[in-house]
Amino acid sequence: MTESRSLVVMFLLVCSCSLGAGASLAKLPDAAISTWTRGNELPNNLSVSVVSKTTVVIKGNSSNSLSADKYLICAPNYLVAFLDEAGDGKALSLASEIMSRTEYYSFRIERQSVPDKSQYLLSEFGATPDHTYKKIRSNVKSHILGKLNIYVVTGGIALSDLATSPKYQILGTDTIQRDGNSFLRVNFRCPEQPKDDMYIVSGYCDLDEHSSWTCPHAKFTRNEGPKSVEYTLNTSYVTVAGCKLIQRREVYGVDKGDVRNTISWVTDYEYSTDKIDEAQFFLSYYGLPEPEGVSIPRKATSIYLWLLLAAAILAVLAAAFRTIQRRWTRVTNPIAPPPTR
Repeated sequence: MTESRSLVVMFLLVCSCSLGAGASLAKLPDAAISTWTRGNELPNNLSVSVVSKTTVVIKGNSSNSLSADKYLICAPNYLVAFLDEAGDGKALSLASEIMSRTEYYSFRIERQSVPDKSQYLLSEFGATPDHTYKKIRSNVKSHILGKLNIYVVTGGIALSDLATSPKYQILGTDTIQRDGNSFLRVNFRCPEQPKDDMYIVSGYCDLDEHSSWTCPHAKFTRNEGPKSVEYTLNTSYVTVAGCKLIQRREVYGVDKGDVRNTISWVTDYEYSTDKIDEAQFFLSYYGLPEPEGVSIPRKATSIYLWLLLAAAILAVLAAAFRTIQRRWTRVTNPIAPPPTR
């Protein structure tokens, strides 16, 4: 009897070791890892509008909120302005708060609650030494790239971490079909749970090999204090000036202990690569005085104006040339007298 028990224990140990070895040997494609490590870039003069709608349902009682942000990015210098409008979903052009950082200063202005909507009040201002500006510019670049990073899954999962971080263990990969397309499903778990109250337990990410190894669909379970919440994510992408960016992100979470408690949010991104007027990053654009020594960038003249000016000059030169040619013809070739009968 003792011998049979020993054999059973040895069999279970071998099986567990085999499963552990199989999980540790599961490997992600090298092409995916190199793509995630390289990351995605942003086009120059990128303007981004971000509109997010959140719905929270607690035991059948629903509440909604709507927020909208706009980021003006002037790459490669990464000047940035944040235009925030929260609560009622008004047009972004009526932003209640604007923050900007330039090589001269950083500021925050707020719209006054008066009938004249063009009036702003300066609520914060700070000078920007050269060394500080370099740090701010670096932070702004990191912030924007983080917000628009197509390889970061909502919930704190960076795809590159799946391959490099010891907190994730790849359990295996499978090829699945969805909507007529094939995806590589990566199943993972987090073997070591951190001491804080919120951490991811396990889940999977569906990778699209034909779309720069992005993750259009994912599902994972996260412990949030006493609750265990299962999240489902769907992301669509758009190509802007040759760069792939997030177009829409949908997140739905349900409390596994009480399915009446849910949360969902949808975030839409709109992009433009039109030439950005850098004057928008300065105080004078909003009717506020500039500090002494600040040089405001001049608005670039539209190429259409240059073309019209060039056409006008050519027209004047052509008319002058025709006039000179007529006079020269009269001098060198006088008109012959009419023939006699």
